[in-house]
Amino acid sequence: MMGWWNERKTDMYLRAASMSCFHSSLATLIQPYLEKGISIAELGCGLGTLTHELSSRGFCITGYDIDDTALETASRLYPDDTFIKADCYELADAADTALCVFFGRLTVEDNYEKLMRACKKKLIYVSSEHADYTETSYRESNEIASFLALKKASFTVMKEHLHFDQYLKDEEELQIFIEENYTKRGRPFSRKVVSDSGPYPIKVVNDKAFGLFVIEKEERI
Repeated sequence: MMGWWNERKTDMYLRAASMSCFHSSLATLIQPYLEKGISIAELGCGLGTLTHELSSRGFCITGYDIDDTALETASRLYPDDTFIKADCYELADAADTALCVFFGRLTVEDNYEKLMRACKKKLIYVSSEHADYTETSYRESNEIASFLALKKASFTVMKEHLHFDQYLKDEEELQIFIEENYTKRGRPFSRKVVSDSGPYPIKVVNDKAFGLFVIEKEERI
């Protein structure tokens, strides 16, 4: 089965990551809810950028994904970090804290129960609003909060946004970016496109809105 990542998506994502402080800023938001010395599992770690950022800050973290292209890239870029191929919905007690960033679709089917089984103490879940460059209503975060309340879960939520702009070399690459990330996924492209004076003259503005959920696991009796 073909994974989500391919060479073009990988190259564009890594370019955006290298030209922003997105992952560093995201790690700073997450860090207060992590503890040194405990095990952390990033489920759906993708290219390993956030796993590496947290590992470099002294956290004991392992990245899990099922996509071969993503794992090969992560292992090549960050050879000192640990990445494991596994179905993140089938892990049990993978770590004290599980971290899901733009992965997991918490309210779909029994994903909530599966992801909570992956952690022993806490699930940190970062949900994407799929917002464009205009003001977002945080609808997704509100829906997840209502879902967790019905589950009687103990949780807190912070509504945040960070820039993760995509830089492109020409109109042809812009069309490839739109096709890969929007058209193929059945999503309309509504982001602002502006000119940039740097090495890549086209910038897709991505003011990435998200909810940061910290969900405590009930102690087993």
